[in-house]
Amino acid sequence: PPRPLAPPCHDGAVRLFDLLRPPSAPGPKSDSGFRFRRSMAPHKGQVTSVAWHHDDKVLVTGDSLGKVRVWNVASCTCVHVIDVTLDTGDGGAKSIVWAVAVLRDMTIFAGDSKGKTHVIDGSLGVVDKVLSVHRGSDVLSLCADGKDVFSAGLDCRVAHYRPAS
Repeated sequence: PPRPLAPPCHDGAVRLFDLLRPPSAPGPKSDSGFRFRRSMAPHKGQVTSVAWHHDDKVLVTGDSLGKVRVWNVASCTCVHVIDVTLDTGDGGAKSIVWAVAVLRDMTIFAGDSKGKTHVIDGSLGVVDKVLSVHRGSDVLSLCADGKDVFSAGLDCRVAHYRPAS
């Protein structure tokens, strides 16, 4: 079956929806083609980013309070909460996690509103590195393809990361 949809929500929740039919399939236009499956426990802040692990068993979310969460999709339980505002040398000021990406080995990349890209060990729930490539501009997009990760920010820069093997 196809991966459920997991849209981030303004109220702090992530809701899982099953796709009932492909968007191009014939059917009444009033039928949304989606069915609500379940909801994850809400974040205190707004959910701003979502990424699926390749095996569809893990979901990673980022929020408006600088937290990254790792979720077990089968049980809808939060496995780790990582505060990316800690140990960044700026006094712990809160940031927004605008983008997340997760690799096969559970390395998580999280881009924030301070221009930092956090490299997280998603299996342990700890930040391994903090990279400052975007000169204080929001990191708005992350894209992972195999071992390569790209980030794009408001500074009009695109950064290429290749995690060590």
